[in-house]
Amino acid sequence: MKRRCCFLLILLLLPLHAALAASGVPAGSSAEAGGPAVTAPTILHAGAVNGVYGVQFAPTQDGKDSMQVSVTTSVTPLVPLHYDAISGVAVSSTQLIGSVQRINAFVLDGNEGQLSASGWSYDASGQLLGQLEADLATGGDGVQLTSGRLYDGEGDLSVIYQANEPGSAVADYAAAYDENGSLSVYGYRDSSGNGYALNAGGDVLGVDMVQDEVRYVWSEQTGWLQLDPNNPLKVLGTDAPEGFSFRQVQRLVPSSHWYPDNTIGVAGLPLRDEYPNLTDKWYNIVPVDLTIQGRQIIPLVASAQFVIGQAVVTVDGDSVTVSYQLAGNVTEVVRETLRWFTSPDEITKGFCNSPHSDMKFGKPVSIEQDLGGSTIGLLFICIKGTYYENYANLNDAPNLYRQYEPEWVAWRDHLHALLRQVK
Repeated sequence: MKRRCCFLLILLLLPLHAALAASGVPAGSSAEAGGPAVTAPTILHAGAVNGVYGVQFAPTQDGKDSMQVSVTTSVTPLVPLHYDAISGVAVSSTQLIGSVQRINAFVLDGNEGQLSASGWSYDASGQLLGQLEADLATGGDGVQLTSGRLYDGEGDLSVIYQANEPGSAVADYAAAYDENGSLSVYGYRDSSGNGYALNAGGDVLGVDMVQDEVRYVWSEQTGWLQLDPNNPLKVLGTDAPEGFSFRQVQRLVPSSHWYPDNTIGVAGLPLRDEYPNLTDKWYNIVPVDLTIQGRQIIPLVASAQFVIGQAVVTVDGDSVTVSYQLAGNVTEVVRETLRWFTSPDEITKGFCNSPHSDMKFGKPVSIEQDLGGSTIGLLFICIKGTYYENYANLNDAPNLYRQYEPEWVAWRDHLHALLRQVK
């Protein structure tokens, strides 16, 4: 029987600002899908001593000097611990609220302004439960966690985290799923930064909010607690914050997050990176070897963040035909553009501003007559469509397009090699 995630916001409140400030983000290879590329550290001891919680890691030579350690408690989603790489000890700076349910350890990886975190999840006694992954984005507001995954001990995905679009009423969302992919618990922060945890039935499990610079937390086990701002180690029983009502907590399930009229295209080489003078839009091209007879499958991505379908290129003698298939959560296609180029010089600013073509999906074109006998064709696809992400079932969550993972880097290296043959 696979383990279920016992709490909800495994990835929320990740101490990213402190992580960036640490000297030296490791420049090693990114984690492989399903877990980190380095060995999980062993926990020798975990527990509270004189009111301070600590975790003792075994000595390691795997370069975890900038590891970030945190714990999840029955009341607080994620509490950062101060980790000393020399001693291997991570300790809390304040008394923990509630009982520790999970220990989390991350190693950061930096690559061309992009950050990712790979790590591990342990139970309260220090036994390894699964592997953690997270993608981070940098911007004017600092570092933000954009997505995350928790894998159980069998390598199966059990938790998904997704940061919603700026301006959304729900700023951050995380959810835990059972072995059937059905939602068990979820949590979110609203636009004011207040956090709520609920089960799939809509019952509130926890609240974490700030009012008049005072932090309040609630769970069914503890009731309302207030953190004394003048004494962080002092936790006071209290009444609910003034004006608070459990009726104000939004029940997100079975609601979905919609992405209307978004761009779907090939997962390939971004024009904005390859030819920045052409466009700043997220349009891609894929060089295709037209000497290969038969079918070639090319992934399709939506909004440069989700893998949401595939294009099928079929070469049969002198003809080439392009078709596509989209995921079931794409509800509407309002416009299609298919175009073959035989040279980057054919791509213009005017085309990028308003993609258009007489070519049609499912209709073959002649390689000799229509593409000038080119051996390498540059495929461009722009589909405008609407899709959704269902919070209730993991099967309706589009796969993230993690373009800095090794498999995607290798894919673009292959495409660059084909593009050089065109030039």
